[in-house]
Amino acid sequence: MISVATTARIASAIIGQAAISTSAIVAGSQLRHTITSSARLIAPVQAALAGYDRRSDTIGLKTLVAYAPEGSADDAAVWVITVIYTTPTGGVYMTAQYNNAKWTERNLILI
Repeated sequence: MISVATTARIASAIIGQAAISTSAIVAGSQLRHTITSSARLIAPVQAALAGYDRRSDTIGLKTLVAYAPEGSADDAAVWVITVIYTTPTGGVYMTAQYNNAKWTERNLILI
């Protein structure tokens, strides 16, 4: 016959393992939800740019992000360039978009 103390230790161990398993299941579920939610947010953006070449660059406090039809030459005036102007502390103070620009002339973009 098993003593009450032994039974209590076994029960405690079983409950502890169940709690660990439950935590792992919940954590896995939350991670799966996060991944699914992120995929729902990112996938349409990526799909919208299918068939386009993309470029990005940082020049000083300007970050440039561009796209053009797939296969476009960097010196073709078909690029849409978005410029994000930042402050020295990292804040964004202005954005601008340039259509029919050349990626090779991005350093000439002032404002």
